[in-house]
Amino acid sequence: MHVLEEGTNAMDVNLAVLFIAGIIAASLGSLVGAGGGFLLIPLLLFLLPSNTSAGIIGGMSLSLALTNGLISSVGYRKQRRIHYKWGLIFASGSITGAIIGATVVQFISRDIYQIIFGTILILLTLYLLVRPAPQTGSSSTTADEGAPPPRIVPGVLLGLPIGFIAGLVGIGGGIVLVPAIVYAFRFVPHIATATSVFTIIFTSLAAILVRTITLNLEAHLIGIMVVVAGALIGGRIGPVLSQKISGQWLMRVLSVALGITGATLTMRGLGVITM
Repeated sequence: MHVLEEGTNAMDVNLAVLFIAGIIAASLGSLVGAGGGFLLIPLLLFLLPSNTSAGIIGGMSLSLALTNGLISSVGYRKQRRIHYKWGLIFASGSITGAIIGATVVQFISRDIYQIIFGTILILLTLYLLVRPAPQTGSSSTTADEGAPPPRIVPGVLLGLPIGFIAGLVGIGGGIVLVPAIVYAFRFVPHIATATSVFTIIFTSLAAILVRTITLNLEAHLIGIMVVVAGALIGGRIGPVLSQKISGQWLMRVLSVALGITGATLTMRGLGVITM
């Protein structure tokens, strides 16, 4: 099913599919502290023709991540879960990494892109499965209660590689940032997810600006706008659901989603499956 032809008018897009995908990806993404690209990208890889570049696919996904980060941050702000100091520290490193990653992606083929993205997700899944469950606070835990005192150097150093991965594969970076700060920095999962979606705003914006300069994103503007419209709805759903789900379940949802997505993309890139 060809939804979008690279370099053509995006009126050929199956708008209903993209809109629904935007809602689902944004709602589940914001629930686990991600922009939703880890769910949207596999769908785009399935729907878009083989000549659609990795850069274009990532650009559409980053538009979702940016919108989701903005909308979800509003909801999490009301719940007092965003640790702004930590978020800005992470963003200080992730912006630079995202710029580098978004520049490199134009030299990577689509098959290699799928293998890289899928492998990253599988490694994260394995890490989450072998690590013991983190200590979890209640859904009412605030940012100051659920995070350690800010540390600039470790935070920036963590942000750099996460930003690079985000810019390279076209995601906000939350699927990497959340488990990293939960296990390495001992964040309460609910605070980690909220702080992550705040950080995504800066990471995805930097990567989008680079891709706008280096790629022909304008040709797909309608498709991007429809995905963004879905994110405007989905981004409001995640923060509401997070109040009803425990931190342990948040990490379980994240690990299952990562594993299924990673395995599918890696097999597609290797040519094991062709769907």
